[in-house]
Amino acid sequence: MTNPVPGRDTTVPGDWRAEFVEHFGVVGYDMGLPRTMTRLLGRLVICDPPHQSAQQLQAALRLSAGSVSTGLGELTRAGLVERISFPGDRHTYCRIKPDGWQQLLAARVRVLIEIRDLADRALTAAGGEADHRLLEFRDFYASFERLMAGILEEPPSSRFDSPQWTSRSTARRF
Repeated sequence: MTNPVPGRDTTVPGDWRAEFVEHFGVVGYDMGLPRTMTRLLGRLVICDPPHQSAQQLQAALRLSAGSVSTGLGELTRAGLVERISFPGDRHTYCRIKPDGWQQLLAARVRVLIEIRDLADRALTAAGGEADHRLLEFRDFYASFERLMAGILEEPPSSRFDSPQWTSRSTARRF
């Protein structure tokens, strides 16, 4: 594995979980998300047990308490992570919400609707002054909105059953 952070080797050879978390952090960073937050999310996707305390996440990812707290706060506000507790245990744990991925996508669809609506209002206000750029902008967001809304309407069990989602890369290394 190529180390995604020069000068800092955070993985053990053959540790697929650590490789996944580190690469997920890099992909998230490339998408404009904080690397710490995507590493936390990556860890919660693959950890065993599926719930972890902030201290467990801090130790596993070698992060500061503040970074873990901030990242978990953002993931919780995004609707992807929830905090849970168990009777007789004074710790609070975090886990991926059972419907977290759907909630995340639904929030993105709401943003797409807002952007498309804004473009519609601008087209109406502009009348004949609007050129092809505003129309293309609106059309792009309208089509993306329909596509994402369609994904949310499909039953979760059938979303990834099509041949395009059957992975030819399941054996591929990260």
